[in-house]
Amino acid sequence: MKKTWIVAATLMSFGVLGGLGQTQTASAATKLGTSVPKSLRGTWYDLNSQMGIMRVKMTAKTYSISTGFFIKGKWTPNWNGGRTYKLGKKVKLHKTFTISAKNNKRGYRTITVRHYNYSYVKSQYKLTKSRWHQTQVLDHKARVYSNKGQFETTDSYPSELVQHSNPAKYFYDEFGIGSVD
Repeated sequence: MKKTWIVAATLMSFGVLGGLGQTQTASAATKLGTSVPKSLRGTWYDLNSQMGIMRVKMTAKTYSISTGFFIKGKWTPNWNGGRTYKLGKKVKLHKTFTISAKNNKRGYRTITVRHYNYSYVKSQYKLTKSRWHQTQVLDHKARVYSNKGQFETTDSYPSELVQHSNPAKYFYDEFGIGSVD
């Protein structure tokens, strides 16, 4: 009787430990999304003091991020060439990006993309209310990692990207940046 109880307790402990191991493995894997959430879609802008205007454009299956100016009302990128990435299952240099399937604990979705062959960027986005104004904004944070997964650098400050009906006119009128005609 005592041997049966010891064998049963041992088997149950292996079952519990085996179950815990499977749970940890499953939660450690990042699940990828199949499309960009509707709340994040659109074209978003922010004034970046160093490189001009930052523009982030998202559709259900594409992602584009660049900095530049409006010249004669037309977007003219000066960084990243206005390159558009397609949603994929793996991140490929200059071609595809991935997005997390769910929001993290703070409500952000993570987009991973490679602009350069020596590193990749993890950008986090969340639709929220502005810290300064009573408007909806797209909160943005970015971190750069080496190919070996080591953290290298981060944005000096998070961005608040805003949608504008006429962005060229807005940035020209408010900040004197670019040209409308």
